[in-house]
Amino acid sequence: MNPIWSSMLEESDYDFYHLPEYVSIESKMLQGEAIAYFHQEGKNKMLIPLIRRKIPPLNNKPRELYDAGSPYGYPGILFNRSFDYNVMDDFLGQFIEDAGELQLVSTVIRLNPYYNNVMFMETEHVRQVTHGHTVWINLQHDMKELFTSFSKNHRANIKSLQNDKFKVIKGNWKYYQEFVDMYYSTMDRNQANNYYYFDEHYFMMLKATLQEHLQLFVVKDANGNICSGGIFTHYNGIIQSHLVATRQEYLQLAPVKLVFYEAIKWGKQTRCRWMNLGGGRGSPTDSLLLFKQGFSKLKRRYSTLQIVHDQVKYQNILQQLNNEPRQADFFPVYRASPLKAISS
Repeated sequence: MNPIWSSMLEESDYDFYHLPEYVSIESKMLQGEAIAYFHQEGKNKMLIPLIRRKIPPLNNKPRELYDAGSPYGYPGILFNRSFDYNVMDDFLGQFIEDAGELQLVSTVIRLNPYYNNVMFMETEHVRQVTHGHTVWINLQHDMKELFTSFSKNHRANIKSLQNDKFKVIKGNWKYYQEFVDMYYSTMDRNQANNYYYFDEHYFMMLKATLQEHLQLFVVKDANGNICSGGIFTHYNGIIQSHLVATRQEYLQLAPVKLVFYEAIKWGKQTRCRWMNLGGGRGSPTDSLLLFKQGFSKLKRRYSTLQIVHDQVKYQNILQQLNNEPRQADFFPVYRASPLKAISS
């Protein structure tokens, strides 16, 4: 591990997203380079984990230009514990200035809802975009109080599943491959972006890297069939719901509620303080977010920093898109898939 990166982890409250090994796993999947930008002034230190990628050629015109982005999840910006947040905009400005050495045209940073719950100053180079909220559970309450705070529907479903002999198995990794297969089926059903189809190497390396910080939960029905599951992480008192899945034929029974319920109990047992269930899909009527809010009404804003380091080069790339319509809220725009025309 890079000594600066290692030292920064020792001086910070970090999550698994900030580990160089995790960034490396993501970089291989995205065919990029795992890097970290580090800046220090006095006692203040900042590190940004990123994946640097070559910008694909447009109109068959090769170029030596790059962009960068956070790995999957909520890496955001890592500040040391004694950081003075009055200078965070100056530090971000330094990153924007130094990015030229990395030949970066743009960068997108997925801010951590817990550690980066701040608003940065917007400039001609940077804007902060809020995409919605993530749902959090305060694990410092006792389990009885937490269960009572669940929605009436969630409590009834959990009790019904337990009465019907559904049971949760924790930490038995012989079911890992079955969970992975179930995850792929879930992505198919949700017509997920190709980005979310993490390959076999990703799952293998995730387990090898996180080891005891990664936990697997699977739910079996009364006949012993696996019907739902999830993988969760825990670092520095925070549990992250990383990936969950449910088989199509069990959706109406919602066994995933048992997954979250047992993960919450596990969080209590490991003396974690908070659990992040993640966010929704960003639509005005977001059923996924509403489902998660059945466990807790606590929310934290999820936002990204969208940075254009070189406006001229960025606009030149956009001009080469041949007026192809692309997803307007995607950043950088040139990495969005062209929208398909809908015939009348």
